[in-house]
Amino acid sequence: MTMLYSKLIVEEMEEIYNAWYDKDIIGLIDGYIDQFWVML
Repeated sequence: MTMLYSKLIVEEMEEIYNAWYDKDIIGLIDGYIDQFWVML
């Protein structure tokens, strides 16, 4: 279970990074919301 959460956290961080790089505000918000839910 820990590996699943670790992979999800990394995946969401990549999504946030890519959205930041692309200046995609919707993708950035989505990434932060997803990251929040994964970390709960």
